[in-house]
Amino acid sequence: MKNIYVLFGMFLLATACSPKVAKTTTTNYQEDISTNREDFVQLKAQQEAKQAEQQKENQLTKEQDFSESSAITTGVDEQLQDFAAANAGSYATKYTIQVYSGTSRDRANEIKSEVYELLPEAKPKVTYVQPTYRVRIGEYYSRVDAYGLYKKAKSNFGRAIIIPFKVKLGDQSPAETTQD
Repeated sequence: MKNIYVLFGMFLLATACSPKVAKTTTTNYQEDISTNREDFVQLKAQQEAKQAEQQKENQLTKEQDFSESSAITTGVDEQLQDFAAANAGSYATKYTIQVYSGTSRDRANEIKSEVYELLPEAKPKVTYVQPTYRVRIGEYYSRVDAYGLYKKAKSNFGRAIIIPFKVKLGDQSPAETTQD
């Protein structure tokens, strides 16, 4: 019985390791796919016709009176006025850099002069809200925009800070601002 298992195992091993011969066919396979191909000569002619048509349209629009564009501008202006009227009582947040805050007017003016010397692009303003004088530079709509000038000011003025403040929309003067 043991011999039968050994013989059977050898038979399987011999048949599994024998080389297989792939069958080859000698028939020639051909398929006509010309019906699926695009005719590039015809496509090129269509593209040239489209380009010629577009050039004619472009010339016609150049020659036309552009009164329609002014009508669009008028519509946009009306929408902007409506938007401004709807937001008339709203406030926007702006940011400035405060380099001095104290009770001495002379010191505030000294700091303002130093800012002019050290940071010529900054336009310092001295404000007075009783009993404090403040020297502030720049007005920005985002804290990120203010950060560049803040770094320069901080290196020269150790107490420099970024201050947010509110501006009433529609007002152009900074005198109409309210502090946070």
